[in-house]
Amino acid sequence: MSGIKFFTHALRTFRTTGSLVPSSPALVARMTKPEDFRKARVIVELGPGEGCMTEEILHIMPEQARLTAFEVNPQFVKLLEKYRSPRFEAIQDGAQHLGKYIEDGSADIVLSSLPLANFSRELKNEIMDAVLKAMKPDALFIQYQYSLLDARLIKNAFSGVKRGYVWRNVPPAVVYFCRK
Repeated sequence: MSGIKFFTHALRTFRTTGSLVPSSPALVARMTKPEDFRKARVIVELGPGEGCMTEEILHIMPEQARLTAFEVNPQFVKLLEKYRSPRFEAIQDGAQHLGKYIEDGSADIVLSSLPLANFSRELKNEIMDAVLKAMKPDALFIQYQYSLLDARLIKNAFSGVKRGYVWRNVPPAVVYFCRK
């Protein structure tokens, strides 16, 4: 999707898209930097949008790993078809329904681009519950946001939380790296 098409589409769907421009290469690199990706077998991506992080995850994950992406926007799901592979599946459903598709305690990594600040408290709690159920005990949860509004939600859900910033993104992003 071209920059202008993405922008106009994002304006119409901002509540679920959460951004008017795709993630920058700097944000993609920061989100996919942990060594966990090189040994993961089950990876879950929440809110892949047009797939800029999806592409990098598929590039760095082991051959035997599987990536499942959850996207509510049908246009983005259609764009994700370009990554057809037995190692990848795009599901048009909300992150709160992870349990329908991902076995409890099986995910090594959950990477989220969801705009949590745009969601109701109830939906955020449903998403966090689903994520925690899907994760292995030593799994990694990675979430970026454009504000600190949901820092408490994230810190309350996980015992270990580290935070970093990516300034070379529009807008600059806060990235959370979390363990159960």
